[in-house]
Amino acid sequence: IPYNAVKFLVFDTSTEFMYEAFPAAREDIRLSLIVSLFGGTLGGLAAAIVSNPADAVVSELKKSKTKLSILEAVERLKERAGIAAFAQGLSLRMIYYPLLVSLQFFLYDFIRIALGVGSDDMRLVSAPVVSCTFTLYIILISHVKNPSEVFKCPQCGPE
Repeated sequence: IPYNAVKFLVFDTSTEFMYEAFPAAREDIRLSLIVSLFGGTLGGLAAAIVSNPADAVVSELKKSKTKLSILEAVERLKERAGIAAFAQGLSLRMIYYPLLVSLQFFLYDFIRIALGVGSDDMRLVSAPVVSCTFTLYIILISHVKNPSEVFKCPQCGPE
């Protein structure tokens, strides 16, 4: 969740700033795609920084030969390298995530422009879709005795 929240926040903020600084980019398709590419790069960079500590903990959990709890993995990382352990792999993620996110937003805008859908048109659709998705999620969770059961893989069986 922090990854996506930061990705979209930084993308939206940076692209709005760039459109204010370069109003011609709203009218020129090539400039608009460059703004999208650059905004996606900044969003991916910020998302990599925010999500890296959790990624480091997940990596530690996967490397462990025994079954560790999340807190035990955090302790193990702190004992091994202190706070710097939570930055392991950050340099690679700071290359990979901006590339991935910038391409996502570039393709999204390219397809949106190719189909003739304006950004104002998307605002009319996105709020109801997010609201309906959130409402369905709340309904699903409220009707399940153990919400963690919703996300278990049926083929995996009991652990």
